[in-house]
Amino acid sequence: MTQLNCPRCTDKKLTHFSHEGVDFDFCNDSCLGVWADEGEFATYISEHQKNIPEPTQAKLTEMACPRCVNNRLVETKITQDSGTKVDICITCNGIWFDKSELGSVKDELVKLGLGNKLSVTTQYLEKKGYSLKV
Repeated sequence: MTQLNCPRCTDKKLTHFSHEGVDFDFCNDSCLGVWADEGEFATYISEHQKNIPEPTQAKLTEMACPRCVNNRLVETKITQDSGTKVDICITCNGIWFDKSELGSVKDELVKLGLGNKLSVTTQYLEKKGYSLKV
C-alpha cells in the first residue's frame, strides 16, 4: 500500500490504520490530521451522508488531495446547518479532518444519534495522541 502525502504538511507521509473495520490515514508526524477515503467516513454516517452540502457551496483551498494529488481540496460545512467545516475532494470524495475537526464532527453526530461508532474511534485516536480539542 502506497503511503499518501499529508495535504496540510505536504512533506510528511500519512500513516495508515484500521479501527472498527474502517481504514484511515493519520498524520502522526506533524499536524495530526486524518484522511478518510470515500466510503470510509460514510461507514460512520451513512444515514447522515445525504445532508453534506454540495461542493458548489465550498471554498477552494491550497491543499492537494492526498489520493488524487493534482486536485485541490475544497472547504465545506459537514452539514447544511453545521458550523464545522472539513476539506473534501470533489473528485474522489475523500475527507480531510484537521486536528480538532474530527472531534467537532463527532460531537455533532452524537447529538443526532449517529456518532456512537465514531466515538469509539475518536477514543482510540486520543490514546494514540490525536487531539480532539480546539
